[in-house]
Amino acid sequence: MQQCQATEDSGALQCFLTEHEDDKHSWSEAVTTWEAALRRATAICDDLAISRHRKYGPENIKATGETGLWVRISDKLARISRAMTTGEFEFPDEKFEDAIIDLVNYGRFWLMWRAEQWDLPALVLDEKPLEKPQTESERRWAAKAPARDSQP
Repeated sequence: MQQCQATEDSGALQCFLTEHEDDKHSWSEAVTTWEAALRRATAICDDLAISRHRKYGPENIKATGETGLWVRISDKLARISRAMTTGEFEFPDEKFEDAIIDLVNYGRFWLMWRAEQWDLPALVLDEKPLEKPQTESERRWAAKAPARDSQP
């Protein structure tokens, strides 16, 4: 993720990339094209959007609609603006990059809302959990156990 700080002499921003501990897609991975960097940034946004949708579901956006999305976007813009003017890029509750990723995702959510696609089924919410594979001993035991539907 990108960390920035103002230089003492000119006040210009100097930025460098760091990583989140839980990133599936790493900013330090070498990419050789703009398109590959864009795909990586998109994948990072996708991962966070899916994680948040899994955590909160669709109701938090449905409850407030476009107004709620605008408020969320305004909050993120205010946080980013404050960081840019003060040079303080560390927030107590999130990384600076997370605010940017949230801003991107809220924009995408708004596009989905306006296209009436927010209520589409979500695999992360609607899929059945996978059953735990049986061990060999569990399979042998299940084969010996009487069927539950059988009459004694």
